[in-house]
Amino acid sequence: MKDIDKQKLFYKSSFPKGEEYFSWLFSKDDMKENMTMEIYEKDEKFKSLETLKILPDILETIYNVSTCYYGCTGGAHIIEYITGRGYNLGISAFKILRLGFYDEALSLIRSISEINNLFSLFGIDEKAKQNWYDMNEKERIREFSPAKVREKMSKTVLEAPISREYYSKLCEVGVHVNPTTKPQGKNHVEKAMIGGFVTKELSIAVLNDLAFNLVWLAILALRNSVSQETFLIEVSKIQPHFSKIGDLNIETIDQYMNEQKNGK
Repeated sequence: MKDIDKQKLFYKSSFPKGEEYFSWLFSKDDMKENMTMEIYEKDEKFKSLETLKILPDILETIYNVSTCYYGCTGGAHIIEYITGRGYNLGISAFKILRLGFYDEALSLIRSISEINNLFSLFGIDEKAKQNWYDMNEKERIREFSPAKVREKMSKTVLEAPISREYYSKLCEVGVHVNPTTKPQGKNHVEKAMIGGFVTKELSIAVLNDLAFNLVWLAILALRNSVSQETFLIEVSKIQPHFSKIGDLNIETIDQYMNEQKNGK
């Protein structure tokens, strides 16, 4: 509990007001970010520091696609703009996961995962991409929901990179509420936590979830925006990064924490 207690924000007599509230709110952010980095540096089991080191290269590729670094094809820049959205989601998720806002980071990662499956479909089904471009909002919601995109992918020769089970877990923890919802509830003290609290297991798991989705975004954004020659060159640099991502993630964390609790 000591690691949790030192992150708590206390006030003396009454809840802080006005500008004092913001000073109070951000007063331990530097400490939390340092705690997160220390967890990564000391993590020998899942090699989090190796995972962390791939993020700059991956984010650079995503940024390059969104800014036409590899060449501008003109037109409405739909793929590039959506890729830019993915970049913003990625860096936002990274910023808040370092402060212990894991549920919220997973919500952003979920949005990246939706882009990944959509881009995967676009890369193999030009007609589907054009339909998505041409439809109005109501039609897109009906025909290209996350479930519908996975269904369309199931009819191709490729599997969707983001499975139904994984996507459902992102939704369960990061987005949808239910009678058992507890904020930042997946932690070693088994308590709901109001605010950001850095914990070892989730800081590692969510980093892996973020890295996994960003690597896919980089590959699929390239697939939909650059020449085949450029794609093959860039993907040959990116593909090996998958091996640097640890296997603790939002799908496996419950089992891992139960094993830790039972001394396995």
